[in-house]
Amino acid sequence: MKNELNIEDSKFIYAKNELSYQEILDEMKTAKKIVVVTFNISKDNTSLIDCLRETSDDCDITMITNIPQRWDNYRTNWSRSVAHKQIRIYLSKLNPEKIGQRASVFFNFSNHGKIIMTEDVAYIGSANFSEESSDNIEFGIISRDKRFISFLLNDLIPDIVAESEPYYEYDFLPLLLECKMATLALYKLLNELCEQAYFLHDDIDGKGYIFNTNEDIYSTQTCTDIIRLLKTINHIASDIYDAIAKITNDNEKKTDEAAEIYDTISTLSREIESLLTSQDVWDLFNFDINIRANSILQNEYSLEAYDEMLQHYAEKAFQKASDEFCGIAQASKNNITSILKGMKTLHKETVKIYKLLKAYELRKTNPKIDNT
Repeated sequence: MKNELNIEDSKFIYAKNELSYQEILDEMKTAKKIVVVTFNISKDNTSLIDCLRETSDDCDITMITNIPQRWDNYRTNWSRSVAHKQIRIYLSKLNPEKIGQRASVFFNFSNHGKIIMTEDVAYIGSANFSEESSDNIEFGIISRDKRFISFLLNDLIPDIVAESEPYYEYDFLPLLLECKMATLALYKLLNELCEQAYFLHDDIDGKGYIFNTNEDIYSTQTCTDIIRLLKTINHIASDIYDAIAKITNDNEKKTDEAAEIYDTISTLSREIESLLTSQDVWDLFNFDINIRANSILQNEYSLEAYDEMLQHYAEKAFQKASDEFCGIAQASKNNITSILKGMKTLHKETVKIYKLLKAYELRKTNPKIDNT
């Protein structure tokens, strides 16, 4: 396979006794995306890996490397032992957890190419991402050609990644975090809707809650956010089921538990969305007493509402609009109550599936890397 692209806005680099891609290293601290393709890394020095660790938390880092002295087959125990030590060093130094929050590490055992780049500038040359490269005579180019950089990021690098072995056979920590964030968001929206639907009041028997039929504070944004979150939670629950199946090698007993929770979450999500999109509830969330009152004033009282009678008919229109709102709220009460009840149960089930996933080992180093 061969791929070619003419590039502009580039310069040739010749270096001895210094790293030829220092310009790229200098920009890594503010980069949003970093890609390193290298034949090897240093066994002893850590300054280049430290450059990656010093990037921002939201920087996406992709590292692709070969492992020298790792072979497909070993003829002697000595060569196997040497390879094992080398592989252990690489696994230790390139542990994604030690590099960055959004770091991905891959091993390509046929790679001999070298690319060090950010989203703005790229080095392609003979130098590895290794401190020892500064001791060698190295050639290469540094380019800021946007079309070229886009080609590298969107075409070339994905092809190399697809042919590489990931550091982790699986890594479900991000999924666990996603589930936790969705659980918190659900709890927030549950409280948000509760505050719109019920008021705390004092009476002769003490404090209690009364359903809101007077104030048009129901928010369409809350309704939209809940519907969007229901789809997200349902998707997460499905992914957690798949993750547990992967972790447990499809252990029926353990996947059945996840499947049961997922089915409950799916059913609840459908029921809540159906209630939220019912006509009564939708009318309630979209009702604006002031807008409705103005409409009544213009369409029903426009002939009578002149000069000194304007205030009288404005108040009459507002009262009529308030009465309409009260009727819609009363008609929606059972559905709103069911929505809140369903969201509470959904929150419990989401917490349950979160805890179920959390109990497993969520990261597993790819066994294909160490073939010794």
